[in-house]
Amino acid sequence: MARSVIILSLCLFSMLNGFSQEKPPQIVDFHFKIFGIGKDNFQGLYYFTDGSPVALKFHKTYRSKNLYHYIGSEFFIIYVKNEQYNPKDPLSNEYIAIDQIQLGSPAKRSLLVFCASEKNRDGIDTERKFNILAIDDSLDHFSRNTIIILNTTSATLTGKVAKTRLSLPTGASDPISYETSTGSKKGTPIVFALETDNGPKLVMSNDIKLPNDRRILMILEQPRRKGSLRLSARILSESIFEQVQ
Repeated sequence: MARSVIILSLCLFSMLNGFSQEKPPQIVDFHFKIFGIGKDNFQGLYYFTDGSPVALKFHKTYRSKNLYHYIGSEFFIIYVKNEQYNPKDPLSNEYIAIDQIQLGSPAKRSLLVFCASEKNRDGIDTERKFNILAIDDSLDHFSRNTIIILNTTSATLTGKVAKTRLSLPTGASDPISYETSTGSKKGTPIVFALETDNGPKLVMSNDIKLPNDRRILMILEQPRRKGSLRLSARILSESIFEQVQ
């Protein structure tokens, strides 16, 4: 009997000790802009901060004009409006959560890139899914005449940007300084390959003329053509002028 009590006590201690070691969700507080890629119209999306809904307004070719603020759990939840909402029904919710993404510890000033699932264009609003990649968008980190490469594919890419070699899993590279291109000067070489069973395969190779007084985000996306290995790429360019002392 005494042995049974001891064993039971040990089991309870282990369970309680396990519960005590579970970390509560981290609270994050940051400002951000947004950009969206993939097969979605990026309309009708909301998030909550301080208990209030905020509409997200995307632009097709540049960062959002709006600077958003979020304070809450590291699990960032995306909502859409409930078309069946009945304000007279206390159990009816005006907004429906459609996806949840763990952000971790984003920078105080971030750019959130929403990567839409290929199935989003099927038209069922409540089944839209996203992956969100966060980039440190502060000027101290992402400064004038630098480029960041954002790999939105699920594969690790190896390559070179200017003279910098890198291995890039899903996510953003560190900022890489570049020399500005003027006149007929050759652009900055950007080359990436994918390791396959038959050896490395080139997925991107371009010499790109990068302008002065800018910071450049190059987003690498899945190939547009089925069966192709050539990655799609888009560039977000923002003017950052040198501070005059």
